[in-house]
Amino acid sequence: RSYSVTGVQTCALPILMDSNAFYGAVGLDFNMEVFQKMVDTIRPLKNSYSFLLSSNGNFGAHPVKKMINTGFENFDPDGVVKHDIKNRVSKGESFSYIVPSAEGQDSLYVTFAPVKFTEKSPCWSFVMVVPLQIILQETKTHFKVSVTVGLIGIGILLVLIYIISLTIIVPVKRITKTLQLLTNGEINRIEHVKLDARDEVGQMAESLQTVVESIRATAGFANQIGSGNFDAQHKLLSDNDILGKAIVEMRNSLKKAKTESDARRKNEENITWASVGITEFGKILRFDNDNINKLTYNVIRFLTKYLHAHEGGIYLVNDQDPSHPYLELKAWIGFDTSKSSKTYIEPGDSLIGRCFLEKDTVFITEIPPDYLKITSGLGKSDPGSILVVPLILNEVIVGIVELAALKVFEEHEIKFVEKISVSVANTISRVKINVRTASLLEQSKIQADELAQREEEIRQNMEELQATQEEANHRENEMRGIIDAIKSTLLVTEYDIEGKITDINEGMLKIYKLNKDQIIGKIFGFKLADEKKQDKLKEFWAEIKSGRTKTNIQYFRTASREIWLDEIYTPIFDSFGNPTKVLCIARSEEHTSELQSPNTI
Repeated sequence: RSYSVTGVQTCALPILMDSNAFYGAVGLDFNMEVFQKMVDTIRPLKNSYSFLLSSNGNFGAHPVKKMINTGFENFDPDGVVKHDIKNRVSKGESFSYIVPSAEGQDSLYVTFAPVKFTEKSPCWSFVMVVPLQIILQETKTHFKVSVTVGLIGIGILLVLIYIISLTIIVPVKRITKTLQLLTNGEINRIEHVKLDARDEVGQMAESLQTVVESIRATAGFANQIGSGNFDAQHKLLSDNDILGKAIVEMRNSLKKAKTESDARRKNEENITWASVGITEFGKILRFDNDNINKLTYNVIRFLTKYLHAHEGGIYLVNDQDPSHPYLELKAWIGFDTSKSSKTYIEPGDSLIGRCFLEKDTVFITEIPPDYLKITSGLGKSDPGSILVVPLILNEVIVGIVELAALKVFEEHEIKFVEKISVSVANTISRVKINVRTASLLEQSKIQADELAQREEEIRQNMEELQATQEEANHRENEMRGIIDAIKSTLLVTEYDIEGKITDINEGMLKIYKLNKDQIIGKIFGFKLADEKKQDKLKEFWAEIKSGRTKTNIQYFRTASREIWLDEIYTPIFDSFGNPTKVLCIARSEEHTSELQSPNTI
């Protein structure tokens, strides 16, 4: 909101924060003398003047000082209502109207232009008042001048058209000739068509020269591509240069085709190289396949030579102790003493042991310090790459191949070694089996000879045993006769080796007053209630089982008689010296009394 005091204009604005909340107001006072001076000096036409009208329709600045702060109706009472001056000024409209002439006065042309001090402050209006007669006089004067200037201009224009036509025809002819040569493709005959003119013709000539240079550059670029230089560069005229993009795309397509052709040719060369290597390698595997040392040496010698390696070695798995397998260096090429002296490598130790555990190819180009040195005419140097490939057959690792070179092994070389590793593993496994089979055959032959010798010895022993058996049978028959004679004359009882009665003669049955069925199968000593006597009986029989002859005295006492038995227990041995039964021979002393029960003393 704004209001004015004489000579001073005050504007007040609200301070609004988020959600249009009112927090306060800001006021600004400025001196109207500045605008008054402007109004006094602005007189563009004779008898014209200007003034500043505020938003409420009051004069803020006016050449006549007494008009300041008075209403616009003092200037044009009818216009205030008719043209809605106050409302249109406050809205910031630009408009004009003519104040009709009054008695003794000219009509006035009044024009309003909005003036806004701040974005949210009410609009004011700057008003210019010019007598209509002055405007008409100025218009007539300007019209006359314009007609005169127009006629002069037409004359000058005709001269200029003639001159310009002369300056255009010559360049256009040159441009036309250039276009004809360009149409015929005669680029080499085209001269430089650039003109010094800076008009449209000059721009056309410059554009044509640009096209000519572009076509020449394109032709040179095409010649470069034709000669096989697919790395040549071509600068496009713009992002919409269709011809340039097309020829660059052609270059890219030809370059891609050449790259694919080179890759295909390289791949074919690698396949041929691998096929030749496999053929040559197959010849090696067909010879010396009965000697593991010779075979491994020939294999590593071929690999190092064919792959242009400088060093190589073959390690075979030694699994004689299944619980502790290790890798054994069998053959090598180029190893120094420190490398070749490490003939035994544990699983997990160095790259060889790592390859054994992982069962996968190990390829490195960053060599660990002091791992391996290649000796050449220039001294010792680190290898460029090391390739370690496992020899696997039926998922069982047979050995490991290690190769080192100053160069970096290519992918097809690595795949070649991996491919032939299966054949090497198969051959080495077969050779190891053949060697083991030969060894087993030799051992079998030795064992067969030993077995034949043993069979002869057994045959002789059997003959001797048969003779001994016959002699033993003869002795047994003699012994049986003796025993039978003893049984018929003495008291005899037979026991098995566990102490059970197996036979008893009539004399002993009379002593016991029992029949055979009642006593056969009984345990020696019968059943004793006394535990101490049971322990003594077991100890007594254990000594007999060990082969010792024992004596014993048995005492029987009844109401009618007493019997003393003096016994000798003798173990009977078989032909191998093992006791098989026990013979008890006894003699008795009898006194009249009745038998109670046998007892062992």
